[in-house]
Amino acid sequence: MTSEIHCARRVGKDALDLTNCLTHRFSRTALAICACATIAIFAGKAKAQTADTEDRSQLLANPPGFHPGRNVSEQGVDEGTAVSSDNDSDLGTQEILRRAPVYQPFTALVSVPFFYTSNVGLSHQNVRSDFITVPQESVSYVPHITRNLYADVSVQDSYFAYAHSSELDFNSLDLRAGLDYIFTECHNLIVRGYYDFNRLDSKGGFQDFDNHSFNVGAELPFRFGQAEQISIGTAANISAGGTPDIARRDQYDFYVGYDINLTRAFSIDAVERFSVRDYVQGNRVDVSEITALSANYRFNRYITGSFISTFAVNDSNHDTFDYGVANVGGALSLAVKF
Repeated sequence: MTSEIHCARRVGKDALDLTNCLTHRFSRTALAICACATIAIFAGKAKAQTADTEDRSQLLANPPGFHPGRNVSEQGVDEGTAVSSDNDSDLGTQEILRRAPVYQPFTALVSVPFFYTSNVGLSHQNVRSDFITVPQESVSYVPHITRNLYADVSVQDSYFAYAHSSELDFNSLDLRAGLDYIFTECHNLIVRGYYDFNRLDSKGGFQDFDNHSFNVGAELPFRFGQAEQISIGTAANISAGGTPDIARRDQYDFYVGYDINLTRAFSIDAVERFSVRDYVQGNRVDVSEITALSANYRFNRYITGSFISTFAVNDSNHDTFDYGVANVGGALSLAVKF
């Protein structure tokens, strides 16, 4: 009898140990699965936010139509240098309207745009507003190679600082090199091509992003009188490689720009742009419309103050990436040409 009780106790103990073991293993497995799922969710959100940060960089660093420090004469030249394009408002790309008597290939720029933005994270839901400043500096070198051919090298660094959403702060660095050619016999048609390296550095809110891309574009300017111009253009930005892949995309643009110098010191620029963004991964395609308007007052040959506004709507085949945003603000710019 005692032996049977002992055996029963042992069997019960073994069963209990087995149950505890299975329970422990199940707990560890469940914990590991939950941890992996959590990491995957946050990684997915971080990568998605990285992709949206590209849009924020394009909309805020140099909005389409914003020409910081530009000083356009009635002859259509910018103090002896070429006038920047409405397609690419970074100083690296230049639009040559006619040859200048004295050509100055270097431009150094320091600018501080500041905005109220209605959709800080370009979100589809839980939309919130904020105030952002984007201090930036750039240097471009556009030497005259032949009568109609220009080299084009530029470096631009921008820092995006949010007043209340500091987790979205990031830095954007662009390195560019390419060529611009103007076909004077074809109504001054401008054709450009360049390589661009872009790096987005997060301050903690998303995964860092590196992108290598090749860009080609064409622009046809139509001048009316000495101080008014309409430009029609198209461009393609093809991503050749980058990390992470989910944030990479090919972008195709069509735009119409309007520039007018109301006085020698005051000018207005407006651009309407349509873009198609085809992402390398995720079967995602976005179509966006951007309307931009800037009014610029040149205090002297170096300093310019600007009012800037951009309105954008993005429509994606994944509804979660749909958004609308309005950015209104200004900028103070210091540009030196030599």
